[in-house]
Amino acid sequence: MRPVVPFVSSASPDERQSWREALPKALDGIADVKPFEDLTEDQRSEARVAIVANPDPANVAALPNLVWVQSLWAGVERLMGELPANGPKIVRLTDPQMAETMSEAVLAWTLYLHRACPDTLPSSGRRSGRTMYSNVHRNARLVFWVLASSAQPPPCG
Repeated sequence: MRPVVPFVSSASPDERQSWREALPKALDGIADVKPFEDLTEDQRSEARVAIVANPDPANVAALPNLVWVQSLWAGVERLMGELPANGPKIVRLTDPQMAETMSEAVLAWTLYLHRACPDTLPSSGRRSGRTMYSNVHRNARLVFWVLASSAQPPPCG
C-alpha cells in the first residue's frame, strides 16, 4: 500500500486544481496525493510527509506525525512562525530564476516610486505641487508594501 501525502493549500481554486492534477502524475507509483479536506482522521494521523502551497498553518498542525513539509512556494515564514520549533522540517523550492525575477520587480517598483510617478498622476484634475524627490524615504518603505500586496502599478503619467 502506497503512503498518502496530504496536499494542503489555501491558494486560489484554479491553482489548487492545477497542483491536484500535476502532483499525482509526478508521484505516480510512489504515493497517493490527496487534498487535506479529503483525508480521513486515520490518514491525517499516518501522514509523515505533506506537500503545501500557501497553507493554513492550522491545517498543517492537524497532521500530528509529519516529519517533512515540502512547500511549493518560496515563502514559508508564516508556516515556520506558527508551527512548533520541534515540528516537522520545512523545505521550500528554490529557483534561480525566481531570484532574478524578484530583483527585477524590486528595481522596477523602486524606480517607479523614485520617479514619484504616483505624485505626478492627475488627482481630481490637479497635479501635486510636491517635488519629485520629496518622498523618497516614504516611497522606499512603500516598495515592500506594494510588492507584498501583489498590486499592479498604475501607468506613470
